[in-house]
Amino acid sequence: MFTSSDGTELREIAARLVITKGARKGQHPSPATVMRMLREHDERTATTEPVAAVEAAESA
Repeated sequence: MFTSSDGTELREIAARLVITKGARKGQHPSPATVMRMLREHDERTATTEPVAAVEAAESA
């Protein structure tokens, strides 16, 4: 099972989250959905961080 850096298990994270829109509004996402969301966030962050660093260096 996946455990975060602070020791929280993926199931605990999913239990704290609540879906706010759509057909499953008010329900908790599955652990698989949370894992996908974290992976997609990491992919977006990994592709935007180098760009932000270059832009900051150019403007300084």
